Amino acid sequence: MSLNFGNRSFPEGGRDPPGTGAAKALFGLCEAALRARVSVHGGPVQGPAGVVGTRCPNENRLSPTGPSHSVGALTDTVQRFVREQRLGYVATVSPEGAPNVSPKGSLTVLDENNLVFADVESPHTVANLEKNPQTEVNVVDPFLRKGYRFRGTATVLHTGVSFWKVLEMYRAEGADVRRIRAVVIIEVSKVLPLISPVYLVGRVEEENIRVRWEEYYRTARQRSMLDLVPPHEF
Repeated sequence: MSLNFGNRSFPEGGRDPPGTGAAKALFGLCEAALRARVSVHGGPVQGPAGVVGTRCPNENRLSPTGPSHSVGALTDTVQRFVREQRLGYVATVSPEGAPNVSPKGSLTVLDENNLVFADVESPHTVANLEKNPQTEVNVVDPFLRKGYRFRGTATVLHTGVSFWKVLEMYRAEGADVRRIRAVVIIEVSKVLPLISPVYLVGRVEEENIRVRWEEYYRTARQRSMLDLVPPHEF
């Protein structure tokens, strides 16, 4: 794995590697295609029983980056999304097979192929990744109800050139790097969209969803437990 910092590239090595019936049927086909990661753009949808349907409504609204369902590399749009959210949920598995999901406020983009987060208080996540480096990271805009899932391989660094370069990056952003025990670099192998099912029903605009959830959170503290009914658009 080679990591890019600015105009320089540092190879890794040793310890430092990196609702009608027709409408319901249509939406069912769209949903099945999404779950199966089948592209529904530019052609018909092949249903689970071999039934061919038309293209999904709102297909251009299904992905935060546009119509593509599999992004691949970290495009500029994806990188900006991750940097703006600055919170990701990292999934790992313990040696005993127990799942672990932990939010990382330091998650950001290292370069066009790698995500990175700092180990400040992440003993379980780091221990799991040192045994099994396979991971998935979810980054979601809670107001837009859209985001991305990143699959990749993690490398835990405690020292070395790349470790210090990442610390320099965090320091330049104003972080107190004295608290960082290690950095975890995730080489991303696959990027997929995370989309709320609300975008599959009717003509729903992103801005309408955002406004509803912003209003919900803005007024949540003013309500009682019985009044805390969220918008129907999950």
